[in-house]
Amino acid sequence: MPPFSIGETRRADVADAVRDALHAAGYREAQDAPTRVEIGFAIRPPGVTVAGAGGATIVSPPAPRAIGLCRRQAYVLILAMIDRASGTVLRRSGAITARCVGKEATLLPALARAAVSPRR
Repeated sequence: MPPFSIGETRRADVADAVRDALHAAGYREAQDAPTRVEIGFAIRPPGVTVAGAGGATIVSPPAPRAIGLCRRQAYVLILAMIDRASGTVLRRSGAITARCVGKEATLLPALARAAVSPRR
């Protein structure tokens, strides 16, 4: 199959950034690991809302307007650690940043590190 892409970023680029962050945090990769990592990456306009039963809910607020003439986008990375045997979600985390439109590959390592970092 041809590589899946979001903008200029291939699925492998996202996976590599998450893999590097997991290794740096002390996780070890193994084919028969009891935990599977699912990754989601999206680029969208900041301040997207979702209509729910209670009205519109902001998914993420827009960042303060920067001085300059750029079109800002939200870059969102979501991770889920799932028990391979039961399918139970063991941990869900993510990271988001709003930046001027540009090369998302340069943001991936920081987003991955933030999403992998231990819960506070």
